[in-house]
Amino acid sequence: MMRFFSGIMLPALILLLIDSNVMTDSANLQVFNSNNVKIANIEILENQGTKYVPLSSVASLFYGTARMEPLLKRVTVTIKDRKIILNLEKTYLRIDDDEYVISNPPLAISGKIAVPLEFLTEIVPVITGKKNILDREKRTLVLSDKALDDESGEVQKPKDTVQPDLGSVRIILDPGHGGYDMGCKSKTGIQEKEITLLLAQRMKEILDQEQGISVFLTRNSDSYLSLEDRASFVNKLRGDIFLSIHFNWSFAKNATGFELYVNSNRINVAYSSGVGEAVNKFRIESNDKSLQQSKQLAKEIATRLENIGLTGRYGLEASLAMMDGISVPALMMELLYLSNQSDITFISKPESVDLLARTLCDSLLVFRSTVGISSQR
Repeated sequence: MMRFFSGIMLPALILLLIDSNVMTDSANLQVFNSNNVKIANIEILENQGTKYVPLSSVASLFYGTARMEPLLKRVTVTIKDRKIILNLEKTYLRIDDDEYVISNPPLAISGKIAVPLEFLTEIVPVITGKKNILDREKRTLVLSDKALDDESGEVQKPKDTVQPDLGSVRIILDPGHGGYDMGCKSKTGIQEKEITLLLAQRMKEILDQEQGISVFLTRNSDSYLSLEDRASFVNKLRGDIFLSIHFNWSFAKNATGFELYVNSNRINVAYSSGVGEAVNKFRIESNDKSLQQSKQLAKEIATRLENIGLTGRYGLEASLAMMDGISVPALMMELLYLSNQSDITFISKPESVDLLARTLCDSLLVFRSTVGISSQR
């Protein structure tokens, strides 16, 4: 993890990834408290007609901190023990576990992460509970004592917080691990829990553009969920397709590629009729239709992963407790090895994350059409 403050340049990797066709404006934003006493001067930056301010200056103004995660192109701002998580060039953000949308995304301008002026009036007040009054012409910001009007409509919730069409196909994406459960970790510092969430969020962005599909994530933050919680999530939402996203690790450095697992079609269950009684075993047959569809989905995904140059195995059977009781096409995907240098190099490129997300989404869309998956409701 890397901390940054005003004036410190971002790594070259990040700057190369973001459009640098920007112009700076030497004017400053004057900040006043509720008693009209000037308390700060914040530099104003400009990008294609939109005015921005350095995020580090915003964090400092409210006695907070900002931390950059270069690989994930993500910034976490902590103000009053609450977290704002922003993704560069994305208009959605999170405050704790709630999602919000702003009209202009955070950008890298002149080597600084910057947010649009609206961030000061629409997002920060959600944390402080007080209104900030911006005068764009005079370039002033007043930190008032007025309580935030929750019904003002200034902050828009993204569309996935709206009740989805009951007739739509519900795809459940499960970013593996989370919270204290980090999963595996590459020697370069890539954590499985972070890359699975990043990939799932990108997939959701892509699939949200499709008609007749509603996409849900079992977790949308760095939070821990038990296997039971994940299965319950799928069943409560009555999902139609379930993908659990993971990355692999091995002591064998040459282990590489993807592995796609379906829940075993025969599950051993042990039981005893009483104290001192012998333990007996019997087998539970899984839903044959969902098993076959799961294998077909695995084949669809494997074919497209191979088309982008990845290799691996699919249709592997395993007893997956998380998928017990789920009677829809379901896969657990181990996409790449975070212990393999070639796989690490691939996944370290943001464009590779996007390619992987699009490949998986294309597979889901073709599978839905081919198999004729429709809502179970």
